[in-house]
Amino acid sequence: MTIRRGPKAPVEIPRGFLARLRVSADLTQVELAEEVETSLSTIVRSERNDQVSHDLAIALGASFSNLFGFEIDLRNKAEISRIDEHLQRGSRPVPDVPPSLPDIRTPPKQKMGDVNPTSGSIPIMPPGLNEDRATVGRDDDAKIVHDMMFSRLAKRDGTRIVLKGQGGIGKSTLGRYFISLYSGHFDGVWWLRSETERTLVADLCELGQTLGMSDRGNGPDAFARSVLVFLQSNTRNWLIVYDNAYNYEMLRRWVPSGNHVRLLFTSREASWPDNFVLIEVERLASEDALKLLLDTSNRTDIEPARRLSEALDGLPLAIVTAGSWLRRTPKTSFEEYLRELDTRIREAPTLANGYPLSVFGSLSLSFETLSPSAKRLMEYISFLAPDHIAPEIFFGLAGKDRGSDRYSDVHDMLWEAEKAPAVIETAITELEEKSLISRQSRSYRVHRLTQSVFRMTMPNPADAWNSTAGLVSASYPGKEPDGSIGARVDNRHVWPQCRKINPHVEHLFMHRVRHRTSIPFEYIINQAGIYLGYNRLSNIALRYSIEYLRRKKARLPRGHIEIGRGYHNLSYRFTPLGRAVWAEASARRAVEILRLNVDVPDSRRVRWLANLGHRIRNRANTYAPEQKHPLLSEARLVLHEAIRIIRASGNKHDINTGLVMNALGLVHESLCRLGAARLMFALAVKRTPDASGEKQMEFVTRISNLGRVEVKANRALEGKEHLGAAIAIREDAYRGNYAHPVLIANAMWLAVAERLLGDRAGVDALVERYGQHLDHKEIEERALSITNQNI
Repeated sequence: MTIRRGPKAPVEIPRGFLARLRVSADLTQVELAEEVETSLSTIVRSERNDQVSHDLAIALGASFSNLFGFEIDLRNKAEISRIDEHLQRGSRPVPDVPPSLPDIRTPPKQKMGDVNPTSGSIPIMPPGLNEDRATVGRDDDAKIVHDMMFSRLAKRDGTRIVLKGQGGIGKSTLGRYFISLYSGHFDGVWWLRSETERTLVADLCELGQTLGMSDRGNGPDAFARSVLVFLQSNTRNWLIVYDNAYNYEMLRRWVPSGNHVRLLFTSREASWPDNFVLIEVERLASEDALKLLLDTSNRTDIEPARRLSEALDGLPLAIVTAGSWLRRTPKTSFEEYLRELDTRIREAPTLANGYPLSVFGSLSLSFETLSPSAKRLMEYISFLAPDHIAPEIFFGLAGKDRGSDRYSDVHDMLWEAEKAPAVIETAITELEEKSLISRQSRSYRVHRLTQSVFRMTMPNPADAWNSTAGLVSASYPGKEPDGSIGARVDNRHVWPQCRKINPHVEHLFMHRVRHRTSIPFEYIINQAGIYLGYNRLSNIALRYSIEYLRRKKARLPRGHIEIGRGYHNLSYRFTPLGRAVWAEASARRAVEILRLNVDVPDSRRVRWLANLGHRIRNRANTYAPEQKHPLLSEARLVLHEAIRIIRASGNKHDINTGLVMNALGLVHESLCRLGAARLMFALAVKRTPDASGEKQMEFVTRISNLGRVEVKANRALEGKEHLGAAIAIREDAYRGNYAHPVLIANAMWLAVAERLLGDRAGVDALVERYGQHLDHKEIEERALSITNQNI
């Protein structure tokens, strides 16, 4: 006898709660409907009737959990009441138990308006933040920022200040100068590179690591959100700086709330929400510009220096660049430099119209006087991420095959760097002395305008871009061109290295030359896409995979096996985004290309067929039962084809056998053939050779599948053993994150097993351990259904 579960009753919510929660998340009704993939009328009706369907409650809870950074269950009345109290007070909801973190420091015992607090405590700050050279003419500006930040209005409504101005005017310098003067007012100061979402998230994760927080295996986005939750729920005074912010729509989900968190943005954009205070950063006053030029040039000729500083428009970047140039060429007068500057400005290309011409002229003059080695190094720096350029990246070619297409375009100077490091060190020193780069703790940074102007003036930017991709590929983990396997990207131990290199990959991606063949670029975006996929950064991983496939198709003949690999990888990128149809279509196209190539190794054939079978099964599960059976039958045929290849090769214990058996077990489970599914999963576990190394997560997936099917087949004792082993490994891997969805799914089936065995104490212990994520009622329903099916 089979018991069919009827539709669940709608979830009742307090009057106006859903609307308040939506407004707190800064979403319109249209945006919320798009977020949960439902119609606008459904959202309007739910807000009006103060009730939502069971399925919509789950979708809304997941969506708001992502937006606020902690679990929100709209089916939990106690949780809803607690959150609604915050909303009715006009504050954002916070988690019931804030993250447990060490006490940072004793708050300073002074009024926040005091200029020179005597706290005696040092705020938490990223290394190198205060290492700017002496700043001239910004004391009044820093005082204005201070007064706005600590005004009565700011204390009541929170502070969101934007330093707005054109490129090269010194917005970031002013931000750092403000910190150097007033950092004692804060318990923590953190600087976020906000030109892209990835750099912003990476810097939030670095803050979390500095605070001793654990990423819990959920990936960078979830870790960054947990850092924001800490900032919102902690009562200490923080200053968060968003440098080079240009798109508030991208930023807003990464901006903490709370009156104790002060926010400072630097931006060229003039369009910001009404609750932001815009401070226009002006050019330096004439006397300040003159002083800066005299200081940086180490000269005393006041009148000619005044004329030059006026020609440089009072822009600090242009003045510092010109002064550094004059300091290194003492025989050149201010008048001679001014004549050269006028020539450069008149000859400026049309593309330079978006830049201050004085900056363009001073930078192009400095580029002309660079030594060949410094000029070559600047070519690479122009295509790297502008912050955190570690010198080690220029020494990454040691032991690489110079004849490989991946590295062949890298310049001789970098190949010889290992034997003659002084060449690189001298070039870096020269660039630093000419103020083209600046030191940042153990790394360097370069102004984005400096990069842009140099890219504009170099003779062969496409060649330089490709050569930089080759240099970056030498530092990225993965397979070497000779076929040898180094540290694989699917090994979590290399992820810190990937995290360091990824900003450079993204910068190369932003400035990519679309019609240029580049094997090293194809390599790094493929490897970075795999890494990002493992870390649940699915959208940017998808962009990389699409670009990788586009380049393969442009470079190789139709039907080439490498194009098939592009489609194969693309199927993995679509899956976590819920695009089952596209994932299956990509896997199908990969197998079609596979069948056109007769010389492909059997191991690859088996992997791609297993992937196709798995994708067909995923699509089948999106349909009603009567529609899914033909697709599931097709998935079985594809997987049996993979098994025939394994048998024909004579290697039944091949590592890919476990992959096929696991996929076949999932198909049998979808067809409700639990005995066959259990046999396949058992074989898959047996064929997973290393349960503690690189294949550990594959092993735990297969053993949890086996345990789940055993429970469904009412073999609760065996299921309990296998699920318990899987949970033990996953709790260690996810570092105690009991909210991880895969861990919750395992715990639910383990609780069902305990219920079938009559161990109510075991069920209660699991529910207590996993809190609101496990529901006694659902456990009882699943156990009753299994019992009735097996009568």
